[in-house]
Amino acid sequence: MGLKDIMAVIDEEAAADVAGAYALSLAATFGAHLTTTSVPFDPLRDVYAAGIPESHIRASHEKSRERTRAAAARMAGDAAAAGVMHESVDMDSLAMPMRTALAELGRHFDLTVTAQPERGAGEREPVIDSLLFDSGRPVLVVPYIHKEPLRLDRVIAAWDGSSVAARAFAGAMPLLLRAGRVQVVTVARGRRTGHELPGFDIARHLARHGIDAELQVIPSDLDAAEMLLSHAASASADLLVMGGYGNMRLRDLIFGGTTRGIMDAMTLPVLMAH
Repeated sequence: MGLKDIMAVIDEEAAADVAGAYALSLAATFGAHLTTTSVPFDPLRDVYAAGIPESHIRASHEKSRERTRAAAARMAGDAAAAGVMHESVDMDSLAMPMRTALAELGRHFDLTVTAQPERGAGEREPVIDSLLFDSGRPVLVVPYIHKEPLRLDRVIAAWDGSSVAARAFAGAMPLLLRAGRVQVVTVARGRRTGHELPGFDIARHLARHGIDAELQVIPSDLDAAEMLLSHAASASADLLVMGGYGNMRLRDLIFGGTTRGIMDAMTLPVLMAH
């Protein structure tokens, strides 16, 4: 079991793109093919109806496309230097709304890597939203301040017995198999100390895949996101695996509480699935 086909949504504005660099190290580790795309950012997109001359709109869009092409060329050079098979996809060529295009594109890969939106960069949130809720594939989000390549010395996997946690574990299995240590963490609230059926537990499932996972229950009535990030930091974890939650009726820009807390304060790469 391994990752053979990876997509990364790279930042056409950043000189050093964290998602692209991390995805490249991931692809090199697994001998995977890497496909990159970039979502053109148009600074005039929110003022199209405000009387902006069409010529200015066209010029702004062309500048964004130039940055996108430059980012693709930069990634092609980096991939060639790393010996990674690479191709790029032009989002403008897909002739459909960005959210739809990203989700449909993401369905053709084992995993998509993207960056955490920087504070104040709310226009980037729909990227993660579309991939997480509509692609049907796991998404690996890299903190925007992250500078390290893939490391899997210690992986923390959050387990609450839910379907989204199960999908996250399944999507992360190739990474868990390569991890030096795996710790399954459950945040227990009140008298609840576990989320397993009698006779079945997630550690047994992992063991049958050859993964010797340590189980830890953290009793706490505090915010689950805060507890998970604090525990990951104290354990010097390299990756956090968790289910991604959302209110499907209000999901355009709203994640569930735990997911929102992780996205706002993440300090390590997080693999999520929904």
